[in-house]
Amino acid sequence: SRRDAWAVLALALVGLVLLRLPSLTEPRWYADEGAYAATAYALLHGKTLFVSVLPTKPPLLYWLYELAIVAFGPTEFGLHVLNLAAGLATVAGLWALLRDYLTPSRLAVSMAVAVTALALPLLNGDLALPECLLVPFTTWGMVAVLRADSAGPRAGPLLRIAAGCLFGCAMLIQQTALADCVAALVVLLLARRSLRQAGTVALGAAVTVAAALLPFALMAGVREVWFCLVSSYAGYTAQSLPLSALFLAARAAGLAVLVAAAWLGRRARLAPYLVAVWLLVTGYAYALPDRGYPHFLLAMVPAAVGVLGFVPLGAAAIRRRLRSAWGALLPAAALVFAALWVPAFAAQAGPWYTVAKTGTYFTEFVGLVRGTASAASVERAFNGQARGDAEAADWLRGHAAAGATALVWSSDDWLYPTVPLVPVLAEPTMYMERAWLGTERLLGSIATDRPDVVYVDAGYVSSFGPIESVLRSDGYRVVHSTSYGTIWERPGWPRAEGS
Repeated sequence: SRRDAWAVLALALVGLVLLRLPSLTEPRWYADEGAYAATAYALLHGKTLFVSVLPTKPPLLYWLYELAIVAFGPTEFGLHVLNLAAGLATVAGLWALLRDYLTPSRLAVSMAVAVTALALPLLNGDLALPECLLVPFTTWGMVAVLRADSAGPRAGPLLRIAAGCLFGCAMLIQQTALADCVAALVVLLLARRSLRQAGTVALGAAVTVAAALLPFALMAGVREVWFCLVSSYAGYTAQSLPLSALFLAARAAGLAVLVAAAWLGRRARLAPYLVAVWLLVTGYAYALPDRGYPHFLLAMVPAAVGVLGFVPLGAAAIRRRLRSAWGALLPAAALVFAALWVPAFAAQAGPWYTVAKTGTYFTEFVGLVRGTASAASVERAFNGQARGDAEAADWLRGHAAAGATALVWSSDDWLYPTVPLVPVLAEPTMYMERAWLGTERLLGSIATDRPDVVYVDAGYVSSFGPIESVLRSDGYRVVHSTSYGTIWERPGWPRAEGS
């Protein structure tokens, strides 16, 4: 059986690599990756987080992006190699979590589900997003919590400290990983009734986070760090939180089911209890912002696969489970969380694109391998804006714009690191700057900062303010048009001879 379990791991890792191969040829098409890459590129060229460049994510995310950029340059390939490594670590961690509790056949089914969910664009697994990069840390953190339970008086506390450090690293990639740490603490407090064990994990997480953030708090101030990582999201959440009676009732019901399930299941075996509480807590936490983004679900894949692995087989076993209060609450929780998630996805039709994108993901890869597809056709297939941005980057590089100050009036920040350009705004993502400053102050920054070049995506002219009229009144002129946007030049900006 142990040999079969190792075979399952080997097949799972190979399967993930095969399903992720097309991601290594994807174009630069996803806006969030561009924003993180632009920030990381700025850090590599003298900027300081929270001081001269303002992030919306904790520092470890940008340090990982820096690692990929140093190794491969500001390319999608490098980011997706990083993401592949994170996926492999996640699969290995999930296998380590489940191998001692499942038969090889059940382990194989669970790992096949995990690899499919983690590898494909269905949940944005092909992209180097925070959820994809934090999930190996949370998975191995749960492995450490589970192994510490039987590790003895010496190794146990060390494993719990390690678990806390892993959860802390996940929180330093994205703030939402706090939910995973809370799930582990709930398990230790209720199932093991040990404040000391929970405190050890919490201490490891707190020390890890503090060690990373304290230098920035000393340089920039606690208020600036708090704004970037916490209060800057106020506008983001307010846009999607209709505080109606139905909305509040659904979330109150979800919280009630979560608390009841955690309490009633506290005497269950530790492994199934841990993955169930993990799924309930993270499912609830990610549903709170009311945003139907597929990658929110990706962060819950290890917990969901763990719950799937412990589902009883056979009608009699299922009936016995459902007759217990704990077993009956899990289907109830599934219904409640469906009520939270389905409206979020229904309100945003966009996320369902990932189903169609999975077909594009494979067909375009096959086309590139066979030579029947070009880089330009692949860019158009993934996102038409990517082709326009690529055309703009090519033109700017060909006209000696490298190193110019710039404002990219678009959701995509890939132009900054790929030309490269120097952002005039502290946060390269223009729509976040608008949320912080307001449209009027954002437009006013053009007159104040006087960027050398401005790239305006046609789709953002009306929705993000009358930038074209501001540019004309300030003397800017159009020097190039792409299929999706225009490049404006500041009057008097010196360009290379003959460009």
